Amino acid sequence: MNGFKNRLGQSARRCWDMRVLIAGVLALGMTSPTRASSIQTRWDNFLAGGVTEWASTPPPPITLQIKIEIAQALESTSPSTNLFDQYLHWRRNLDPTRFDHYHPIEGPIIAGFTFPSTSTPDPVINPQPQKINTPEPGSMTLALGLIGAGVWWRRRSQRGLTA
Repeated sequence: MNGFKNRLGQSARRCWDMRVLIAGVLALGMTSPTRASSIQTRWDNFLAGGVTEWASTPPPPITLQIKIEIAQALESTSPSTNLFDQYLHWRRNLDPTRFDHYHPIEGPIIAGFTFPSTSTPDPVINPQPQKINTPEPGSMTLALGLIGAGVWWRRRSQRGLTA
């Protein structure tokens, strides 16, 4: 076999390797719009549940869209009508020092909110520890990523042996 034909074979394999690697990277970076809307729906239901829901159920995952909505809620002129503001105020009141430590910008803003007092005091509710729900990639995404990494690793090690 001549060197020209061997180079063509290596070139074709590298091209295929790059396609697999690119497909794996793209698959890892994609998010599903239906998943984003389902998280939004979960947040809407969670916030609508009020204090009893907030104390007994861990909150849904906080995505970039939810962070944007929280930032917009903090800028609102009437925090008493915004459910995000009410939730954050309730959350801060559980342990203001801890909340302000982890949220140095939001803490003072929420501390300045005034809410109308209710005639009946809220029942004492012990909140449950919250589980952090980290979104995980699907199995197809993982498979493509692992295949791409394996192909890359193999080609890298072959280049090291031949050079």
